[in-house]
Amino acid sequence: MNRRAWTLVAFASGLYVLSFTDRVVLSLLVEPIRGEILMSDTQFSLLFGLGFATLYILAGLPLATLVDRGNRRNIIFAGVVFWSASTLLAGFSTSYWHLLVTRSGVAVGEAALTPAVVSMIADHFSREKRALPTSIYMAVGAVSGTGAFIVGAMLVALSDAISVPLGLSPWRLVLLLIGTLGIVIGCVFAIVVKEPARVAERVQQASARDTARHVLDNAGVYLGMFAGAGFILMFAQSVVAWLPTLLVRAYDIAPGRAGLIVGLSAAPVSLLGTLSVPLLLKRFDMARAPHRLFQLAMAAALLSLPFVLVARSGLIPLMAAMLPAALGFAANAVLSPVLVQFVTPGAMRGRLVALYLVVMSILSVGVGPLVTSYGAQFFSGGNALGGGLVVTAALAIFCALCCFLYGRKRSMSYNIM
Repeated sequence: MNRRAWTLVAFASGLYVLSFTDRVVLSLLVEPIRGEILMSDTQFSLLFGLGFATLYILAGLPLATLVDRGNRRNIIFAGVVFWSASTLLAGFSTSYWHLLVTRSGVAVGEAALTPAVVSMIADHFSREKRALPTSIYMAVGAVSGTGAFIVGAMLVALSDAISVPLGLSPWRLVLLLIGTLGIVIGCVFAIVVKEPARVAERVQQASARDTARHVLDNAGVYLGMFAGAGFILMFAQSVVAWLPTLLVRAYDIAPGRAGLIVGLSAAPVSLLGTLSVPLLLKRFDMARAPHRLFQLAMAAALLSLPFVLVARSGLIPLMAAMLPAALGFAANAVLSPVLVQFVTPGAMRGRLVALYLVVMSILSVGVGPLVTSYGAQFFSGGNALGGGLVVTAALAIFCALCCFLYGRKRSMSYNIM
């Protein structure tokens, strides 16, 4: 067993959990923040989604190019410290615009993480052994989309207990704790993890023109999977952004308890969704038939359909419908990186992963929460957000199925690299 390689996977997975905690904890703090800083639901959608996504996108591709050329360990360290410091500074915010700027800093720092980790894994493990550590890392991300609520809820509970003696609002203390924790973990990562030597496959890098030509020649395959997964994750991100607040408003559940309900119910199902993908790939030999990946993606997308039908029927039907939806979210989050592993030349994988993150961020983080807040305006009462989530789910399922069907057709004649 390569101890150094698996140390990287362990630390990278921990950083991935931390990054998701930084992202989702804000959805547990909507009402407390609004008690001090005037902010509409639409402004929160921009804060949680579009403002974050815009900087994540703008920083992603340039940082991915730097990852292919520089010291990836140091790039990850700098990114962790930058996003953690931004979270810490958010705890001192006195206006909506201050929050927006600090959230943008979180986005810039996090944009470096996944491209650098995927690149380092490729150099730590041989070709035939890369799939497992890559799947583990991506699985952690898929599970953390909901599992980070558990960490966030515990931090909210801790902050509620110690905020009065410290003279700080609980929501500010939550952000200060997360930011400080991130800086400490980032420093340990820089000390323990070493930069691996680049193997020959990575040294012989493709030019930007070569990468662009490959993407254009296979645009249908990449667009079908990336956009399709992006639409499903648009719904997933809307759930992450708004479901805890929906539980608070419609069912009078405390923010910390709402986070635990969402995290404890969805995280185990998300784990099942991510672990099922490698098993299905092996069982049905999908590695040699890319069109079967699209069939699996369509099946996973349809798991969100019960949410459209019963989400506004009460708390129990709402949470019951979330379970198959979370299973589908997790599966679709893993399928795009798996597709890149199977069909992309080795020298281009880092940039294709970054391209996937760009498409996914535009649709999920940038559009999803905003669509939900807009859709909620057509409903009334405490369950208006539930109506907004139903609108988002219906739109996401329809668009994702169209993309997956197109990608499946284009992939029928694709030859594995």
